[in-house]
Amino acid sequence: MIAQALRLHETSITRHINDFIEKKKLKPDNGGSMSYLSSAETEEVTQH
Repeated sequence: MIAQALRLHETSITRHINDFIEKKKLKPDNGGSMSYLSSAETEEVTQH
């Protein structure tokens, strides 16, 4: 259901969940992508 909601492949979601369970990994090794939101926008979304 997670994969369907995020429109990602099921094996990708499974890999991320396993990484979290086994390694307590919260961020991808590549660092992820740059945010399109400003710091203020990010804070607003986080508070919402």
